[in-house]
Amino acid sequence: MMHPQPTSIAAANMPTLRAATDTRLRGSWLLLVQILCAAIASLAVVIFVVSLPINFRLWQTVCVEPTCNNGQIGPVGAQRLSDLGLSVSFYAVYLTGLSLLLATVFGASALTLVLRRPDDWLALFVALMLVTFGTITFSDTMQGFTSVYPEWWLLAHFVGWFGDIALMLFFFIFPTGRFVPRWTPIILLLWGVMQGLRFFLPDTVFNLQQSAPTLYIILFPLGVASGLFAQIYRYQRVSAPAQRQQTKWVVFSVVVALSGFLFVALFFQGMQSEEQIGAVLLLGTIQALLMLLIPMSIAIAVLRYRLWEIDPIINRTLVYGALTISVISLYVLVVGGLGVLFQGQGNFFISVLATGVAAFLFEPLRTRLQRAVNRLTYGERDAPYEVLTRLSERLKTTVAPDAILPALGETVAQALKLPYVALALKQDDAFEIVASHGNARDDVLCLPLIYQTETVGQLIVATRTRGEIFTPVEQRLLEEIARQGGVTAHAVRLTHALQRSRERLVSAREEERRRLRRDLHDGLGPALANLTLQIETARDLLVDDPERADALLADLTGKAQAAITDIRRLVYELRPPALDEFGLIFALREQAAQYEYTGLHTTIVAPEPLPPLPAAVEVAAYRIAQEALTNVARHAQARTCVIQLEINHELRLEICDDGRGLPAERHLGVGLTSMRERADELGGTWVIESTPESGTCLVATLPLLNSAHE
Repeated sequence: MMHPQPTSIAAANMPTLRAATDTRLRGSWLLLVQILCAAIASLAVVIFVVSLPINFRLWQTVCVEPTCNNGQIGPVGAQRLSDLGLSVSFYAVYLTGLSLLLATVFGASALTLVLRRPDDWLALFVALMLVTFGTITFSDTMQGFTSVYPEWWLLAHFVGWFGDIALMLFFFIFPTGRFVPRWTPIILLLWGVMQGLRFFLPDTVFNLQQSAPTLYIILFPLGVASGLFAQIYRYQRVSAPAQRQQTKWVVFSVVVALSGFLFVALFFQGMQSEEQIGAVLLLGTIQALLMLLIPMSIAIAVLRYRLWEIDPIINRTLVYGALTISVISLYVLVVGGLGVLFQGQGNFFISVLATGVAAFLFEPLRTRLQRAVNRLTYGERDAPYEVLTRLSERLKTTVAPDAILPALGETVAQALKLPYVALALKQDDAFEIVASHGNARDDVLCLPLIYQTETVGQLIVATRTRGEIFTPVEQRLLEEIARQGGVTAHAVRLTHALQRSRERLVSAREEERRRLRRDLHDGLGPALANLTLQIETARDLLVDDPERADALLADLTGKAQAAITDIRRLVYELRPPALDEFGLIFALREQAAQYEYTGLHTTIVAPEPLPPLPAAVEVAAYRIAQEALTNVARHAQARTCVIQLEINHELRLEICDDGRGLPAERHLGVGLTSMRERADELGGTWVIESTPESGTCLVATLPLLNSAHE
């Protein structure tokens, strides 16, 4: 299978794209940014490390005060841990380990960015954001730290505030370093003020989280949603293909993390007290693990210019995320419904029944969800009949010939969610792209468009993501589309060929008319006008000078014969008179006899008698044979030539010689092109075969029925 390399629009614009999104620094600016980032990151790490033993002591101490520090448990929680066979020390170790895990993953992602892109200010900013958010902001280690070191209160809260603001700023400038849309700096400013009041004035009315928790609960998700909206807006309106893939990583991780975070929080809403301390631990663990998606996906998006493709991950996440939610909801619905119905919520039989129902419906539900997500991600690849039906309907409603192939490409791209589809038609020995949909890429699959064993074009498709391969189902569907496309491509080629033939015919007719007009106007016309004047002169001389009149009339006789010769030449060029007077066979023998003096002996084999032929076919056969004989005599160095005619619903003209043959690398000259065009004009075929030192055979077939009306 051939894999041509069409010009890639994305590849052609790559230098411009890189220049437009270059965020690298040099010289003193780079040094200044590196020092500033290192200072803030070091401060965040120091605060986190110092706070670990402080928080550990707090967490392993049972709180008996009305107000406890963040994460401390009271006597009720300690008793519930004891009922589970756990101790308060285990609780403290567990929370400390979870904080270390978060800080380690966030820090490792940040360190990876710094090591791989040390001169990129955007990478340095993202690394700093990950460090501050993972060690201070999300883990909320400041309360224990500032209780022991109150003199560091302002600096610690600044680091926490910076991590909060940096995450929002990241959504507004990633991946180019520019604010998109233009109004995002206003949102960032309002967000910074709201969070600044929360961090720096925590015990005042300006801290909405304390004074107006309902308003804060509304504003906080709106701020996060504005960041996600900015990424989606950038994805649809601004981003290049590579940047879109980066955006998908970020949006995917944040959406999964936040939606999972909220879902878990809502699901365990009634268990967030010390009475259900085990559920609280599970809730915190799940939420922390979900948040780990953010640093890992951001690191991938920033580092990989040729990105790891995320579409398959999104597909599986949607399927199994929706499946998990559905199964849990079904389980809760069955248990709750039957419990209310039979007044036995704690009945073991109800739980077993609910488990059985969930297990029974698991596979059908997964199949339906997979089909729905596949349709969203991969289009209609699992419904090939629908794709082919839609394709057929689209082609039926497309009237203009020039719109058929673009409609075919657009339908295939939309049905299978392909980023690039193109159709190429075969022109001579090369393929020329005549219709395309999407942005060109260099990693494409080319499927031949075949019509009756002849390759008439190519269907060029790109996979949805780089490095992906089409599944067997997709491969079979594309091959079936290519089979149908072969007929369509052949029809388009015929339409184009017909149009070109019409243009050539009109052009040839007008050129012939121009030549005839020129010959008649410049040659025959002046000659006849001169004859008329000389005849008048001869009449005037008949009485006074008969001898001079006789000489003048003799001269006029020669000139009249020359004019007659010109007229015969013009008539002969319109149609050889021998065809009308003696027929095609005699005309060919007369033509062949002209080359006998060169040593070329020509034999003509034809049925006797030759049935009447359409005028156009007769002239085409004569001109093809005439041109072929001329080529044989001039170039072939042949001794014999055989012209054979066969008639069976078409005239088959075969001309073979025993000359030296054609060179291995040959180009169609004027003569060969003329012969091929004469055959094409009548809807026939023209083939030439040659073996070096063994002669050449030319075969032309001219349909009789198509030309019977001429």
